[in-house]
Amino acid sequence: MGETKPLPSPEEVAAKETLSPEDVAVLVGCKRTTAYKLLADGSIASYTVGHLRRARRADVERFIEQRIGIS
Repeated sequence: MGETKPLPSPEEVAAKETLSPEDVAVLVGCKRTTAYKLLADGSIASYTVGHLRRARRADVERFIEQRIGIS
């Protein structure tokens, strides 16, 4: 198997409004594969651009708030 690229740093993610699954993994604090599953099953709202999946920062933050019980 090939080498996987490292996840982006939190500083790199902080500057983005549109997030890749790798960025989502950094914000949520999970592995890359878990982030892909959360996006694919609709737990975090996302959309595709060609074959790339993307999520809005606001949707990821809403997911986190719902999981920790912030209204």
